[in-house]
Amino acid sequence: AVIYRRGQNGTFTQIGTVPSTATGGTYLDNDPTLQKQQTYCYYVQTNGRYPGVAYLNSLINESQERCVVLTDVPCDPVLTLLPTNCDSLAALQEFPTASLRYSNRLRWAPSSTPNGCKAEASYYRIYYRTGTDGPYTLLDSTSQTSYTHRNLSFSGGCYRVQAVDQYGTRSNLSNEACQDNCVFFVLPNIFTPNGDGKNDVLV
Repeated sequence: AVIYRRGQNGTFTQIGTVPSTATGGTYLDNDPTLQKQQTYCYYVQTNGRYPGVAYLNSLINESQERCVVLTDVPCDPVLTLLPTNCDSLAALQEFPTASLRYSNRLRWAPSSTPNGCKAEASYYRIYYRTGTDGPYTLLDSTSQTSYTHRNLSFSGGCYRVQAVDQYGTRSNLSNEACQDNCVFFVLPNIFTPNGDGKNDVLV
C-alpha cells in the first residue's frame, strides 16, 4: 500500500509504503516536520487483482480521504490504589454486618510517556472490573486526579485510568491497580459436647 498525505500546500504527496494484507495494514506517520494544531489529510492506494483473470491483475484502489488535526497526546496516568485497612474493620465490635459497605480510593498523576506527551488533561475516564480477569467497563469520569469508589459490598477489584484532552484525544490506559478482598474468619469460642446435636464438636 502507498500512503499519501496532504499538508498545508494543498497537494497530496507520497510519504511511504507499507505491506498490506487481506485484512488491511497500518502506517505510523512520524515525520518530524509535522506541526501541532495543523490539519493533515491522508489516503491509501493499493494494487489488487482478481485471481484467475489475467487482464485484471493490476487494479489500482484508492481509499477515502481522512483528515485529522495534529494534537498533543495526553500523558499516560500512573495509578495508585490506597489499601483497605482490613485490620481496623476486623476490630469492630460487630463484623461483618449485612449493611457494611466498602470504599476504594484511587489517585493518579501524569507520567512522561509517551515521548512528547502533554500532561494537561480535561478529564479522566475510570475503568473497573470486579476480579483479576474479564473485561473492564467504564465506571465514571472526573476532572480530578483522585476518585473514591463508594458503596461496595466487597473491596476486591481492579482499576485503570485514561486521560482525555480538550480535543477528545485519549491516552493509553494506566497501569492496573488491584484491591484484595478483606477476608475474615469468625471462629466459635465455645462448644457444648452434651449430645444434643448442637455445637457438640469443635474442629
